[in-house]
Amino acid sequence: NEGIMKVLTVLGALVGLVYIINGFASLGGYSFLPLIINTLIMNTMKT
Repeated sequence: NEGIMKVLTVLGALVGLVYIINGFASLGGYSFLPLIINTLIMNTMKT
């Protein structure tokens, strides 16, 4: 199903973003700010 593939793709992208964000968080001391920014970017790109 296309819906299942979309969900898996989004989950995979989120997991990748979490790893990247954790790397930046350990360097810059930020935690949720990059996550919020990335989610907003992803939401605007979808529409």
